[in-house]
Amino acid sequence: MPKGPCESCGSSDACETYPDESTYCFSCEVSSKGNGTGTPAPSKPKAGIIGNLEYKPINSRRLSEEVCRKYSYGFDSNHHQIACYFNDKKQVVYQKVRKPNKVFHSTGNLDDALLFGQHLFPSGGRQLIITEGEVDCLSVSMAVGMTWPVVSIPSGAQSAAKAIKSQLTWIESFDTIILAFDGDDVGVKAAQEVAGFLKIGHTKIAVYPEGCKDANDCWKKKLDLGAIIRFQSQTFRPDGIIAGEDLWEDLADHYDGESGMSYPYPYPELTKRTLGQRKGELTMWTAG
Repeated sequence: MPKGPCESCGSSDACETYPDESTYCFSCEVSSKGNGTGTPAPSKPKAGIIGNLEYKPINSRRLSEEVCRKYSYGFDSNHHQIACYFNDKKQVVYQKVRKPNKVFHSTGNLDDALLFGQHLFPSGGRQLIITEGEVDCLSVSMAVGMTWPVVSIPSGAQSAAKAIKSQLTWIESFDTIILAFDGDDVGVKAAQEVAGFLKIGHTKIAVYPEGCKDANDCWKKKLDLGAIIRFQSQTFRPDGIIAGEDLWEDLADHYDGESGMSYPYPYPELTKRTLGQRKGELTMWTAG
């Protein structure tokens, strides 16, 4: 039987149409009834999962129908926003429902779910961007032309560490990881906590312009969010570690070209015996 796009989850090739015109999606497991003849489709969708989602632009957020459909972020019959989370078999296993006035509830099993949007991207690559919420994820994806892998944690900053640790192997398969969490104190603290256990030197934390609280806020204000995320993010380093490029100014203050002693050691006797660290020489410091 032919397979094609699914109106419920947005999959491009997982929905099978049967002779009686009934359908069954092997991604989200949502089915529709046919005309009563021919071979029926499997009838039972996964428990609790909301099907038949509508995809349309969210103008108040500057989000296109294309990005909403790609990430399976749609609307149910009550016009509530539904964010679909998939498992590693590309089946919808968890959904977050957003009602008016920021009232949320969920359905399905989060324990079986990947990060929001993770099912769209294979492991490995140059850069991965992780946001604190689904709308921020969609905003950043649009800002980078829907080309870079962008995903979101499911339950806010407080559970960021747990969510990212659960997918650590996939996340660390990327060369650079950018944490584009919210710019409030909670988001900044969560980003620093997460960066603390990701690979050192490969993790950056996004810094938003003054007056912007998160990625979608920048996007709504028509700022160059893609440039902000990619070029203004700061490489995370644990306390006490100083990058070599940040030392040149301090070293220049200690340069003594006349005596031949370029840079003294912090130990006077060692400086006396070796004449300090000199240009043209390589000094290696190691721990005990």
